[in-house]
Amino acid sequence: MSLALVMVVGANFGGVIAPIVANWTRGPEARRVPIGNAFFKMSGALILLPFVDILIPVLPVFGEDAARQVVNFHTLFNLCVAGVFILFTDIAARKLDHLFPVIPLEDDQGQPKHLDQSSIQHPSVALACAERETVRMGNIVEMMLDDSLLALKNDDLKLAANVIKMDNAVDNLYEAIKLYVTGASRESLSDEESKRATNILTFTTDLEHIGDILENLMEMVTKKIKKKMQFSDDGFQEIIEIHERVANNLKLALGAFMPGDITLAKTLLEEKVAVNLLERQGTESHMARLRDGRPDSIETSAIHMDILRDLKRIHSHIVAISYPILDAAGQLRSAPTMENRHPLDRLS
Repeated sequence: MSLALVMVVGANFGGVIAPIVANWTRGPEARRVPIGNAFFKMSGALILLPFVDILIPVLPVFGEDAARQVVNFHTLFNLCVAGVFILFTDIAARKLDHLFPVIPLEDDQGQPKHLDQSSIQHPSVALACAERETVRMGNIVEMMLDDSLLALKNDDLKLAANVIKMDNAVDNLYEAIKLYVTGASRESLSDEESKRATNILTFTTDLEHIGDILENLMEMVTKKIKKKMQFSDDGFQEIIEIHERVANNLKLALGAFMPGDITLAKTLLEEKVAVNLLERQGTESHMARLRDGRPDSIETSAIHMDILRDLKRIHSHIVAISYPILDAAGQLRSAPTMENRHPLDRLS
């Protein structure tokens, strides 16, 4: 009986480890309760162990059966722990708050905010979390796109460097969303959930590529600023016009993504032709200025053409969100050409 009671105490002692391990990666708030519970249980076990042999003669009062005596001892142990340590919960709570403070993460844009790990085994809920995080990732890319134009207009080196830094946050969110959706996909998915998962991964891939293109664009802008190069007035106005059109269409893409808005998706597809036309007209106008021998156009020719090319590439990734939406609705009249297809499709 003495050994049985010691094993009961040991089971209570060791049983506190699993909750601590399970909650350790979920942040300081999730660690406090299991660690507080562990402290109370372990303290109770250490206090009671020296008195186990003294309690053995008392246990038959509640029943002669040996198994019943062990069960009664287990119940008595937990009642005593609860009755004694409930008086110290406020003290323990304050101490645990101090030992495990919550570290604000608001300034870390690359830290996911909506990927709830406790929902990973419930695909419908997990995909909703991933969609919210994808929209947040899109908002950061939208901010990068807006700031890139300001950096270009104002020759702002600091803002250009900040856009480049924001791409790191986009990369981190992309990896986090990809791993999260992959984890959710290990559960059994319905056809609808499978399509949602694919759309999330496709859209986040496009957003990540846009971030990379904007990083490259800001490196060109930095080079332009340091060399004190200036676009011609006509050429710069063409860049601004295309840039603003692309930025507006990114807003449309984010609006179309979560509800699967068919009207917005159709508008995006139509915008692809319009932006391609603007890019072609801008290129032709720039070549005309080069033929006229305008010094400012000659000096900035390479950067001018690269910016137009990059804005067109960004817009292709933006428009890509319309394909799965229209395809699901049976309204995708024809498949995109190889040039305009999504990068993942080209790889396949």
